[in-house]
Amino acid sequence: GWGADTNMSTTDGVTYTLNGVSLSRAELKFRQGNDWGVKNWGGNAFPTATGVSNGDNIKVYKASVYNITFNRVTGRYTFVDTNLVGYHTISIIGDSTPGGWGADTPMTTTNGVNYIINGVSLASGALKFRMGNAWDTSWGGNFPSGSNSIGGNDIPIPNNSVYNITLNISTGAYTIRDIQATQIRPTQCGKTLTSLNPAIQASPIIGATEYTFEVTRTDNNIVDTVVSSNFFFFPATKITGGLAYGKSYSVRVKCKINGNYQAFGNTCIVNAPAEPLSGTLTKIRPMQCGKTMNFITNAIQASPVHRAVRYEFEVSNGVTNLVIPSNTSWFRLSQFPGGGVFNTAYTIRVRSSNGPAPAAFTAWGDPCVVSTPIARLSEETNEVFEVKSFPNPFASHFNLDIESSSDAQVEMKVYDMIGRQLESKKSYVSELSSHNIGINYPSGIYNIVVSQGQKVKSIRMVKR
Repeated sequence: GWGADTNMSTTDGVTYTLNGVSLSRAELKFRQGNDWGVKNWGGNAFPTATGVSNGDNIKVYKASVYNITFNRVTGRYTFVDTNLVGYHTISIIGDSTPGGWGADTPMTTTNGVNYIINGVSLASGALKFRMGNAWDTSWGGNFPSGSNSIGGNDIPIPNNSVYNITLNISTGAYTIRDIQATQIRPTQCGKTLTSLNPAIQASPIIGATEYTFEVTRTDNNIVDTVVSSNFFFFPATKITGGLAYGKSYSVRVKCKINGNYQAFGNTCIVNAPAEPLSGTLTKIRPMQCGKTMNFITNAIQASPVHRAVRYEFEVSNGVTNLVIPSNTSWFRLSQFPGGGVFNTAYTIRVRSSNGPAPAAFTAWGDPCVVSTPIARLSEETNEVFEVKSFPNPFASHFNLDIESSSDAQVEMKVYDMIGRQLESKKSYVSELSSHNIGINYPSGIYNIVVSQGQKVKSIRMVKR
């Protein structure tokens, strides 16, 4: 007991042993010199752990005969149960378990310390862990995890679902994870989004046929519910009023399996990006800046500016200078006096405005030189149809660089890797070339099919 020391033996003054000692289901500590004032060691795990000076009492969770080893330098201790043949039998029991309170559901182990049971169906109710199918040693506590839980209360199980369960009998640490519940992916949970219109993504659940997202704006507690059939994501533009710059949103998800909705998973905070700085400058896109156009009729495109509603292009051929207004982020040389001239270099600058006149324009962006081709393409090239994409892989969105000798409309279709069509758009080359694609797509691989009449091109894109 606490009134008399049981001495251990040593041959080197570091490692101490005590064999064949009977211990009851209670608590103990190691101490030096039979005196609390010299030094003592305790710990919060059994049967093996590293003790610390003045640590907690070590809880012995089973009455038995033990061989004990203690290292005075490192504090490492072990208690070996001499009556144990093989590993302890550990199970779960309770009205939430398959056997109820009358029959144990066994867990498995490979090392006698860490025990698991995966894919077990639990009902709403309670359970405990116990050793040897008896109540001499048991663990309890709170849902869904705990530690140092010997003799704790019944663990409440809130929902009928399927769970993976772990228990470490050395530390008493346990986890009970609902594998049919989901939450926002770690790439977004607790993070700041890069734009106002990404796809909000949950971790997909096998067998789920529908997902419901509950989105709460944290500063005003306005709740929005978005149902996404078949998909584990939804575009943020579906939130009523959209995301607001600089605001935080509490998001939780539940999914439907076999026609029944599971419980909501853990709540995640998702942050909208801060308001972008005004006066963002733009210039001609890299695919055209410093390049020679394939066709003199090609649209010349600037990099779009968020919220911009007007653009001005300052165009000079070395003789004539002209500012061409546009409601889009592109223009054509046909708007230049006399139209575009072959074998000519044009210096172009761009600026934008985020409001109608008289709203101010930003400063001019850096100049770019765009050259027209040397001469008209021969009849042999009248059937040119080329499609490129950039960037690949992409983080937010990508664009198409389309070169065509035809004025016919172009159709674009986007498919995911299981063949579902995510987007379809039909437009003219210049408009489709300035269209931002993939903003609402989750990370993955996509096939883009672009066609004009009988001419078809396919591109594979990767979103990080």
